[in-house]
Amino acid sequence: MGEMMFGFEFLPYQKSKDIEHLKAMIEGARGFLQEEVGFVLIPANVRKNAGVNAILSAYMLREHIDVVFVPTISAAGLDKIQIRSQILSLKYANFTCVALIGGDEKDNRSENKKIDGIELIEMTREILGSDIHIISGTPTDMSNPLTRKRLAQKMRLGVDRIITQPIFSSHLMREFIRDFEELRSESKSKAKLSLGVFGLFSAQSAEVINAAHLGFEVPKDYVEMLQKCAKQGSDDAALAAFKHLWVGLQSIAREHNVSLYLSTPKHNDLRAYGKYMEN
Repeated sequence: MGEMMFGFEFLPYQKSKDIEHLKAMIEGARGFLQEEVGFVLIPANVRKNAGVNAILSAYMLREHIDVVFVPTISAAGLDKIQIRSQILSLKYANFTCVALIGGDEKDNRSENKKIDGIELIEMTREILGSDIHIISGTPTDMSNPLTRKRLAQKMRLGVDRIITQPIFSSHLMREFIRDFEELRSESKSKAKLSLGVFGLFSAQSAEVINAAHLGFEVPKDYVEMLQKCAKQGSDDAALAAFKHLWVGLQSIAREHNVSLYLSTPKHNDLRAYGKYMEN
């Protein structure tokens, strides 16, 4: 997976419809976003809800669509034996890339300590060595010493790509890229960067996301802008706001030779972007 590698998230639901939607999304990315899809990431247990197994669905979908599918292993709720089984399944199914998400932070008072993201990366490297390309995530607040420390640890452990939580401003994007490059140099890492972008088209969606505490928040000024669009009764205004965000972030990403990663709420189809990207 090279330096510039656009990817997006996809939640599997029903195989035949998923194949149809994915093909449309790949074409939509090319036609509406001017991006060639390098990988599709299949999340695991989104918001702690049961869903189709990420490894199984990625395996099935790649038989029908010629793109790299990246299954996710989440340590949440699993013990080491269960996690090890999933890691071994990657090798059995000839996956070359995986996204890793740790469980809750360790509680030293508990006998059942959770596996965090750092330990999960160590386990995967121990079992599969360099045969697997590892993707991990990070918050964007680099003023937080813990965020900076954990990102540096991931780089030193040989993570191949970092995907950020969604970014909603060009200023924050430039700041993060600068800090990322500093850490990468200090860690002697070759990790690639994918900057998260979230498809939001209504204030209601933004408020639901913030109430769900997903690990990131839609900034107040962006929510207020969407609320203003709603009062005007104009869907086009909200779509134009996202277009402005996307075009700005895409320009910066290309300037710095980094990638974008698109998360979409629910089960959005990239054909929907055509309404405003063609205008």
